[in-house]
Amino acid sequence: MPPEFMTSKQYDGCQATVWQMGILLVDILSPVVPAFEHQRDALKMAPRVPQHLSPEVKNLISTLLNIAPGNRPTLKQVLQHPWFAMTV
Repeated sequence: MPPEFMTSKQYDGCQATVWQMGILLVDILSPVVPAFEHQRDALKMAPRVPQHLSPEVKNLISTLLNIAPGNRPTLKQVLQHPWFAMTV
């Protein structure tokens, strides 16, 4: 779940969706399920991006999993990311 779910009663649904897209990409592309030992860790850092992935998708995942919701890309920006251009 996005960090803002734990700290705020109000959140931007699009920004939360972007976070979930990052988690989903890690889940699909890696045998490692993104998780935190303690919930409070999710407020301080994003899950680690698996190193075996391509530089393009690692960059995309890192931007999707930005702790600060306002620093995450918009859904339109996500679809314009070079990784999508390579794979579509």
